[in-house]
Amino acid sequence: MNNVARSKINNPNNIELAYDKDNNLIRIKPAEDGLTVKKTKVFAKGFLNYFKIEKKGKFNSMYNEEENALYVNLNKRPAI
Repeated sequence: MNNVARSKINNPNNIELAYDKDNNLIRIKPAEDGLTVKKTKVFAKGFLNYFKIEKKGKFNSMYNEEENALYVNLNKRPAI
């Protein structure tokens, strides 16, 4: 999670992840208790393994202001 994305959700130290299998989306929200974020790294290996998410790299995300959440679309990569 880059600094721009992290700043959108107010630079949390902990986040909550949710996965929408039908749309291949990951939701990232700040949480009091959740996965740890250090600088731009999210420690979510267990989450990825549980949902069998094997994709790595950079992906587009959208910010939802009402939910204070980022949605990462695992089907879309940024243009080079």
